[in-house]
Amino acid sequence: MKNRQYLTIALFLFAISIFIYACGSGAEKTQQTETVETTPTGNPPNYSGRWGPDSLETIKNYSLYREFYKQDQILDALPYWHYVIENAPEARKTPYIDGGNMYETLAEQATDETIKKAYIDSMLMMYDKRMEHFGEEGELSAYKALKVKKHLPDNEELYNELVLASVDISQEDAPYYMLLDYLKIKRSEQIKDGKIDKEGAAKVMEEYAKLTEIVEHNIEEESKYAENYEKTQTKLDVIAEEMEKYIDILNEPKDCPGIIAKYEPEYRSNTNDVKTIKKVLSKLVKGRCTSQSLYAELNNKMFELQPTAAGARKLAGRFYKDGNTDQAIKYFLQSIELETNNSIKAKVYMNLASIERRKVKSLTTSVAVQARKYALKAAELQAGWGKPYMFIGDLYASSGKLCGSGTGWESQRVAWAATDMWLRAKDIDPDVASEANQSINKYSAFYPTVSEGFMRGGVKNGDRVTLNDCWIGGSTTARLR
Repeated sequence: MKNRQYLTIALFLFAISIFIYACGSGAEKTQQTETVETTPTGNPPNYSGRWGPDSLETIKNYSLYREFYKQDQILDALPYWHYVIENAPEARKTPYIDGGNMYETLAEQATDETIKKAYIDSMLMMYDKRMEHFGEEGELSAYKALKVKKHLPDNEELYNELVLASVDISQEDAPYYMLLDYLKIKRSEQIKDGKIDKEGAAKVMEEYAKLTEIVEHNIEEESKYAENYEKTQTKLDVIAEEMEKYIDILNEPKDCPGIIAKYEPEYRSNTNDVKTIKKVLSKLVKGRCTSQSLYAELNNKMFELQPTAAGARKLAGRFYKDGNTDQAIKYFLQSIELETNNSIKAKVYMNLASIERRKVKSLTTSVAVQARKYALKAAELQAGWGKPYMFIGDLYASSGKLCGSGTGWESQRVAWAATDMWLRAKDIDPDVASEANQSINKYSAFYPTVSEGFMRGGVKNGDRVTLNDCWIGGSTTARLR
């Protein structure tokens, strides 16, 4: 019994030490299930020294903690995990995901409330540290909010703060499960002496319009959660109808022609009044009139009067949808200049990379070079994001005819360069590991043979081979079958 008490105290002190460390310097089981990559072997790639001053020692501790973790031996895993977190905080996302899982498990197992609270605090701190090193503030604020709601249901202030941060930061990419609570919080902010006045209800309706546009964006983009966004919209509509009663609107038109007939004159009488523009936009969004020319005109005017990154992205999306690629690129680039959040900038650069690639059916050198530039900017802005490298790998894999005749040695080499990118993607980002493995397995069938390597001057597996005669450039590792 005494030994168990000592162990409990020791664990408590260890949790506190982690908490103090985190203050000084998350696994999400929600909208998306995170996966973790396999334990690396050998000397890990040293991308900007992210594996710490002693990469071999870090990889040893990483491997040990991962093995204990996979066997649910949390207490054995923690010391090795702590070494990785402390000495290589930017090595991978996985330690933060695993750390959050481990602390949550320990919190659920704890019987002492003080120890339980320490574990919960440490679990939540994993989200903060992951944000610090890998960004993704909007997405992680949402995940953290759900953990607060589950483990600290009385801390309404923190929960509300995280919900607002998640939607405000993520903007058009805000998760569907945060939208309803966001609107409820905004509604509660307008309650004074138990009531909402006309002005307060109008402010809530502006927020409703913003959330409705988020829903429409995700439906138009065919998000995998489009159905969930649609269901959320129904719940948002209920609050909007309640607010309209406070505004005391009589004979409010329900169809787009009626809405335009009623509110367009108000806009035309004062085209530079931001408050009026927001009001009319809100009416158009509420009536699902976003395909109307007036809606596009109002967005243009709003951006002219109050240019914002979100406004520029909205215009870019509309131009792209209309087939005006050049204007879409112009406004996406302008949104980057106005944006302050690096995670969002990275997503915009990936949009640009995708747009550039889709300019042509058959890849050209100029398109490939520009698309890679955009993807590399995305990778630079968003540490630990594998999507840019997956994209570049796909570019390389499509370059057989740009680097050779389309068949044979010169063209087959591109699969090596592609593999380099896919390996890098899964090394830094567990979310793309499965996709990367599929691509590697698929294209390994196109590697040159050992006999072809012999005929090419004795090239062997593992040799470094240059690609300077191809747009890809640089060097890659020879892989023969």
